[in-house]
Amino acid sequence: MRIDLFGPFGLTVTEILMTDSFLQLYLPSKNILYEWNSPEVAFTGLINDGFRYEMSDEGDAYILLAYKTDEQNPDVVARYFFDRTYLLNRSMRFYKDGSEVLRTEFDDFNGRIPQRTRVSISNGMIMDITLREPEFDSDIPDEYFRTIEPGDKQIKSFQEIFKHFAPAR
Repeated sequence: MRIDLFGPFGLTVTEILMTDSFLQLYLPSKNILYEWNSPEVAFTGLINDGFRYEMSDEGDAYILLAYKTDEQNPDVVARYFFDRTYLLNRSMRFYKDGSEVLRTEFDDFNGRIPQRTRVSISNGMIMDITLREPEFDSDIPDEYFRTIEPGDKQIKSFQEIFKHFAPAR
């Protein structure tokens, strides 16, 4: 998935690219490219060979639980919540060492596509994303989803971006 965020006058504020287990966030105004290679999180799908899956029920949702196949860590690493009526993915929660580190919630579905998404990170940062005038089934060239080229950009770990949002102590 590729997300481009535009500011006034159509200037690109941020480019985000998510591929299988790779996430890039580019800030053109600062010429900084944040990268996160995370084989334990599948950004583009649910099934990952490194996980064992179980289904469960909770209230009005079906839950797909993902556990690492590594026997040393029996904790759940992800929970995917689906509503019982349409089987739409309503929420995803990711865990590290037994604590929730990332939550994504989906709402206001237009068919199968959420119009509103809320991303909550354990450091307290919350990002609300609203789709306006989305286009579906349009032709998109394959090169659009290639990784963002490093070029002369300053490369930083994706975790560095969270330091900007950390509460003052």
